[in-house]
Amino acid sequence: MSEPAAPAASAAPPVVEHVHVASLRSYVITFLLLMGLTAATVAAAFVDLGPISTLVAFTIASVKAVIVALWFMHLRFTGRAPWIFALAGIAWFLLLVVLLLADVDTRPWLPILVPD
Repeated sequence: MSEPAAPAASAAPPVVEHVHVASLRSYVITFLLLMGLTAATVAAAFVDLGPISTLVAFTIASVKAVIVALWFMHLRFTGRAPWIFALAGIAWFLLLVVLLLADVDTRPWLPILVPD
């Protein structure tokens, strides 16, 4: 009987990936933050903030989106590739918002006619 062949010297060592497991505490804190920000969104909807009401709503929504991306999507614990794709999505969204605002700004708006 022959002895089993020894592994080749050029064989790469096995790759060990670090897997992050989030604790229940972090999920509860994230949930409470999102519920608080949802309550802030509802409260801001009932307060007349004038021209900055849209800015306040977008700011609260952006903070909620960042919380979801960092904790629920685990972007905090990933490498560069998911960050690049997330930032590409944000850049695309901002480009669309800029184009939308440019379109709204350059349209000849007609006055609103009120029936007699």
